[in-house]
Amino acid sequence: MNLSTSLIVLLPVLLLLILTAIAAFSLYNIRSLSLPIPISTATATLLLPLFTSLTFSFPQKPQRLALPSSITLQKSTITSTTITATILLLIYATTLATLSLTHLLPLDALTCPLNEQWLRLYTSKNGPAVRRIQDAHQCCGLHSVRDKAWPFPDKTHGVDTCAKRFERNGACFGPWRKDQQVAAGLLLLVVLGTAAVKLAMLLLAPQTRTPWLQNLFHRLGRSDHSRTPNHDRAIDETPSTRTPRIEAYHDASDEDMDLASEERGAVVQPSGLRGGDNAWREE
Repeated sequence: MNLSTSLIVLLPVLLLLILTAIAAFSLYNIRSLSLPIPISTATATLLLPLFTSLTFSFPQKPQRLALPSSITLQKSTITSTTITATILLLIYATTLATLSLTHLLPLDALTCPLNEQWLRLYTSKNGPAVRRIQDAHQCCGLHSVRDKAWPFPDKTHGVDTCAKRFERNGACFGPWRKDQQVAAGLLLLVVLGTAAVKLAMLLLAPQTRTPWLQNLFHRLGRSDHSRTPNHDRAIDETPSTRTPRIEAYHDASDEDMDLASEERGAVVQPSGLRGGDNAWREE
């Protein structure tokens, strides 16, 4: 395996591993910071590089074998399956990219999901989740230090307990919204990066192209002047297709033989039967 082949095999795998790690990091932030991004979307994005790697067809050493027609048909079926899987993969990636964009832009559309998510944590008394958000950004409350902050107000805690105990004067909405944009942006990066790797494998690696792509690139790069004018004629006039020419036998006269000899450029010697000692010559 030469250097170019090794790069074709190793580089896509390395890129997909990096994209998988990025997706895992984004999924971890979504769970730990309770971001209003569906876990299913992040998990589907995490699995996208794995699904893409299953559709790879790495270059192999070419073999010139005379395959039966049945094997040829089976090869065409596998190629069609690969093309179908690639199309489905691109549709899958497009769907994930659209979902990621809804959690990234516009900024005004992010306010309502964040408010609802924080209210859900507050009403369910999920103190550990709210505390992780506040500790991550050294903040208190959602829109102010007194807005549904942890420790939650009760008989022993007031609405400003967080600000007094931890000496914080900033709200969490701005940094928390930024966390959501970063997580959604990383998911979008994984989707676009995976699609780019797949398309690069199809277009840049000749050994991994499907037959219809090979024919397309071959026809675009082939010159029309490469074929000679008599090429088709030479193919048609093969020995198996030539019809033998049969002529009736007849005795040729001396003049006909001399004329034929001149046309062929050969010298015809007179037969010895026409000599003086010919036993068959009449007296």
